[in-house]
Amino acid sequence: MIDTSNRKPNNIYTQLAEHARNVAAADIFRVMNSEIESEALLNKIRGSSDQELNFLAKVANIPEEQLAVYKDFVRGNDNEVTQELAKFNVNKILRPGDIILMTGVSTQSKILVASQKPVYFKAVSSHVAIVQSELVCVDAIPKVGVSMRSVMDVLADVEPNWRVIRFNEVNETHYDNILKACAFYLMQPYKIKPKKNPGKNFSYCSELARKIFLDLKIKNTGIPNNTIVKPCNFDRLADKENNWIDVTNDVRDFIVFCQKYKAIFNSMCKLQIDGIKLNQSRYKERRELLKTCREKVSKGLLSKEKYIEIEQHFEKLESTMTFQFWNYQK
Repeated sequence: MIDTSNRKPNNIYTQLAEHARNVAAADIFRVMNSEIESEALLNKIRGSSDQELNFLAKVANIPEEQLAVYKDFVRGNDNEVTQELAKFNVNKILRPGDIILMTGVSTQSKILVASQKPVYFKAVSSHVAIVQSELVCVDAIPKVGVSMRSVMDVLADVEPNWRVIRFNEVNETHYDNILKACAFYLMQPYKIKPKKNPGKNFSYCSELARKIFLDLKIKNTGIPNNTIVKPCNFDRLADKENNWIDVTNDVRDFIVFCQKYKAIFNSMCKLQIDGIKLNQSRYKERRELLKTCREKVSKGLLSKEKYIEIEQHFEKLESTMTFQFWNYQK
């Protein structure tokens, strides 16, 4: 697990910036189903003034020396980032479903590794994260629970011995389902319970990875399904399981490249992260509206028939949604 004790509370500026990003994400996800409107929105963003981009750069913590690159990047102009990115072979970047194994720098992380030695004497990992898309990971950490983070943030406070492993049966046909499966557990509370079977309402790092691969219905992964799963179980897969490939050396240059332009890529990741968070918040809003409607029915302010109509409308709407979430299931 990763030590989160040094995280600072959000200040007012950070909260305003978060709100601004959520509003921007809302605009994009609102028009995503329309190619014409999406292109119009992208053109609007690309046409932003220097003043507007300076503000966005400040919100995104873009270093001064990368400001010009950031502006070209947002505007879709050729720049050093896109030029370097184009050099990477498709087999040399992170893929959805990749698993990152790492050891945190905290004393607690070291203790966790030592405690796993009796189970697997070559245990080296204290934390596990799953790659949701090329730059975004999903993991479960104390005090935060399940969240989406950029790979740059995931690897920010870890020892340099991190590894990336890939199940050889995962391919492009699985990518959409991986995206959905990772999003499903968003905001699930962090909890370690001595249970052999996957927990429905809680997650810890290795437990989350197990649940996601179970949801994908991919067979013969070697991930334990009838025992308490630990980071060292994935160390064992990396060391011994033929169906898992260690791709650390293949993707290392890509990760180093992303870390070099961390702020720029984080601004990209934030759009995906905030968009899915917004999607989840809409479920909450619909539940709150239904609760209000039930109260109105009990007070005679709304007919039962009208309430059923609203409820059925929401059910039909949610049945077509791309993303489903663990805390909004029937």
